[in-house]
Amino acid sequence: ELGASGPGEIARLTEIAGPRIGVLTAIGSVHLEGFGSIEGVARAKAELVAGLGRNGIAVLNADDARVQAIGEATRRGVLWYGTRAGTYGLFARGHDIETAGELTWFRLDGGRLIKLAAPGRHQVYAALAAIVVGRWMGMADREIAAGLENYRPAAMRCQVDRLGGVTVINDAYNASPPSMWAALDMLSTWPTTGRRVLVCGDMLELGRYGPELHRRLGDEIARRASIDCCIAVGPLSAVVVDSARKAGKSGESIVHCESVEQAAEYLRHNIRAGDVVLLKASRAMQLERVVAGIPPRSAA
Repeated sequence: ELGASGPGEIARLTEIAGPRIGVLTAIGSVHLEGFGSIEGVARAKAELVAGLGRNGIAVLNADDARVQAIGEATRRGVLWYGTRAGTYGLFARGHDIETAGELTWFRLDGGRLIKLAAPGRHQVYAALAAIVVGRWMGMADREIAAGLENYRPAAMRCQVDRLGGVTVINDAYNASPPSMWAALDMLSTWPTTGRRVLVCGDMLELGRYGPELHRRLGDEIARRASIDCCIAVGPLSAVVVDSARKAGKSGESIVHCESVEQAAEYLRHNIRAGDVVLLKASRAMQLERVVAGIPPRSAA
């Protein structure tokens, strides 16, 4: 992964790594403090495509308008993937997407069923990108499907654990607005006999856009009626609570905690067997520590 938090960093990394294949999955509101705007993020990601060798191949998500613009502007070869028929002559298309708890599956190009032991519709885009790369490198679809079906999420990236009677979706490795919205969608449809509980923490490195995007997070939480309870952690997350309440979320269903320790204590006294708890925040929040508040054997 060629990660960056400011302009020019990906360009320099491509000089060092010399990639022949470059993959772009999406362009969203991430690291805005360093890039200045979402347009700055797009310019930085375009550095990867520009840095490919003369015969380099760009593997691009046709469902993302900003990624589309990068693909249309490049003179290099582009292999598109996505979920919409008739878009850019897709090299790999996923459709009939379904999710059920920890599992996600979809049809590939109208035929083969691909099963992922990873939760959330957003997983399909990463899988499609992997399929394109595998195909370009000469792998058969059956080999690619087997590899995808053996994939398991890394620690704190949609990692599912069970503590007593409570299901914990630990996605606390990092957070940005696009990944937070995807996590909300995942939690909203998670099957459960109890409540869907969101523990969200501050999304950092957003610069002047931070308060606005945390206000939007509050609106997004309020809009998803199937999220029964929210615990928002950190100074910026006070904005989340205020926004959610103004958007109609009841006062008792969303609370603000100043620290992870306070959130853990709140969970200790309020969590119930059968509940599903999603943890999501920027890495600096270390939100995974909140699981200390979930008793190993929760009372029904």
